[in-house]
Amino acid sequence: GDFENPTPGFGWYNWGDSGFDSWAGRDGSQGFALYGWITNGYGGLIQEVPVVSHALGDVYTFRLDGMAESGFSSSTAGVELRMEFWDGGTPLYAVTNNIYAALTSSAGSWNTYSLVWTNQNASVDVVKVLLVGEWFEMVEPYCAAMWDNASLDAMDLSVPWLALSGNESFYVGSSNLWRV
Repeated sequence: GDFENPTPGFGWYNWGDSGFDSWAGRDGSQGFALYGWITNGYGGLIQEVPVVSHALGDVYTFRLDGMAESGFSSSTAGVELRMEFWDGGTPLYAVTNNIYAALTSSAGSWNTYSLVWTNQNASVDVVKVLLVGEWFEMVEPYCAAMWDNASLDAMDLSVPWLALSGNESFYVGSSNLWRV
């Protein structure tokens, strides 16, 4: 998992009715949870990622494994993945993927949720990735949403790429010679 050692000043930060807990991980010793037992609760997770080069046209993919307990509920169906694109401390734009329906319809099962976006602004210097939940309502005792294995991948499309997938594996790489 990714949330074993959240350290202030580095890595992931959380806010509101959420936390890093040993019972919330898919694998490893710790995961992240939205505390759905807090009525009208809200919370989330954020990480700021510096953009090194080739910001314009890069394809960003934010992935996160998640599982809702059977009683997890939001009165506004509010659970989303978000990517915010920043320049020098100024927000340029944000994109979201509301995953509430998919998360709650498969309660009790771990699934991977994602948000994919092609950057449209060459001045981007930071991408912030967020998981945001709001307006929790306790409908039964087991009502957390648990998260693990977060990743942000950037693909620079200014170089030739080949993507291969199959048999539960995925490879992306650059080369001018491939044997398939």
